Amino acid sequence: MEKDLRSHLEELRKTYVYPTKVALYKKPISLVKGKGCRAWDQDGREYLDALGGVVSISVRHNHPKIKKKMMSMLAEDEIQHSTHLFLSLYMEELAEKLAKLAPGFPRNCYLTNSGSEANEMAIMTARVATGEQMIIALRHGYHGSTNATLNLCGQASWRYPHQGGGGVAHAMAPYCYRCPFGAKKGSCQLECAEDVRNVVETTTSGKVAGVIAEPILGVGGFIDPPTEYHSKVLEIIKSFGGCYISDEVQTGVGRTGDSFFAIEQSGVEADVITMAKGLGSGAPIGAVIAHRDLAEKLRGKHHFNTFGGDPYQSMQAGMVLDIIQEEQLMQKM
Repeated sequence: MEKDLRSHLEELRKTYVYPTKVALYKKPISLVKGKGCRAWDQDGREYLDALGGVVSISVRHNHPKIKKKMMSMLAEDEIQHSTHLFLSLYMEELAEKLAKLAPGFPRNCYLTNSGSEANEMAIMTARVATGEQMIIALRHGYHGSTNATLNLCGQASWRYPHQGGGGVAHAMAPYCYRCPFGAKKGSCQLECAEDVRNVVETTTSGKVAGVIAEPILGVGGFIDPPTEYHSKVLEIIKSFGGCYISDEVQTGVGRTGDSFFAIEQSGVEADVITMAKGLGSGAPIGAVIAHRDLAEKLRGKHHFNTFGGDPYQSMQAGMVLDIIQEEQLMQKM
């Protein structure tokens, strides 16, 4: 890319794009091509892409099977947008695959455009199903950038002055490296999990809609809790009538290697699982996978998502799941 064009693009971004959209490098690059695990910038410089957008490329850039299917759909004039108001082969088949991948209960799926939307739907599901408002989130946690999900975040850099904490309370994070209780991993009494009980008993009515937690806290510093932490939190939150929501936007799609959903490694069957990012390997799609009994509590109400579950995005996500299995990508981690 010629220097004057680079400067032109930087000026356009500075002038017309929200200032929250910050480039990764002081001298920004423009990635213009991707193939396999590599990407190329505007000057033809080649990179090993270990980032994958916002950790979203899960089966390599422009996987040949996805390219072939997408080109076939275009050639056949397959419908690009129909919404959930009509039956859709790709949406229904993706929902089936996700429901069968999730452990334990019979499941229903809701497809969205992003992880933020998925987490919004998850907490709404918990609130409707329980009749309660309060959600327990974790300090250092991150759950999205929409208004409601930012209230769940436990980091000042992601919050804005207008946002109150209504309907959300924050417990201590299971931060073994910098334990807020001064304990040591392996010899502690899971004081971090017990803090969830303390928060419910002191900052709520004693009844909650649920807890939302990442199996491994990502944006907050890659905080990897003790294996037994999540099972203890599940026990505690159930004692107060709440649901367990596992935010797998970053950890799902086999990212941790041993299981498709990271929460399974803690022996927890979450009531609701959310995901996005790697699910579409570049396509804008997220999903909520909820216990069928909880999803049924929403029957009789409408909830509309214009583009969630559209054919091309759903096709790509479905193929991502197939590719992970066919190429044994989890086993190779």
